[in-house]
Amino acid sequence: MKKLLFLFIINMNNSNITIVSSCNSQSNLSIVAHYLQAKQKLMQENATKEDVETILDFYSDTLSYEHVLSSEKKFIFHGKNDLGSGYTSHLGETRNVKIELLNSIERQNIIVAEYSIKREFTSSGKIENSKIVSLFEFDRSGKIKRMIDYL
Repeated sequence: MKKLLFLFIINMNNSNITIVSSCNSQSNLSIVAHYLQAKQKLMQENATKEDVETILDFYSDTLSYEHVLSSEKKFIFHGKNDLGSGYTSHLGETRNVKIELLNSIERQNIIVAEYSIKREFTSSGKIENSKIVSLFEFDRSGKIKRMIDYL
């Protein structure tokens, strides 16, 4: 233990040594958790354009997003403004939304997250429960640069 402490102190004084830690992947998981909270708020009946802007702040300007419904049907958005228009067009469609993060796998700048969504459609009152698997790829600034949702 004394030897480890000694080496740590020596390394702290040597500016040429880079310390690598796993804090970045933990902060990426934290970003995903906050993103899911913002998504839950965005999907509520009383969501506003400000909620759209809040979720867009998680994305890089050059975001590549795929919304995969099946192997034959998917929607692709290029850039966060393109996706923002889609979000705005669906404001108020659901209420009583609950999103829960179930599982995650982290590697380098990528997180694969499984989460559940329970929502009620305002037009019909129908309640839907679904599980989604999403791939999040982050740029160096912590913004989501690529995202794929598998429904």
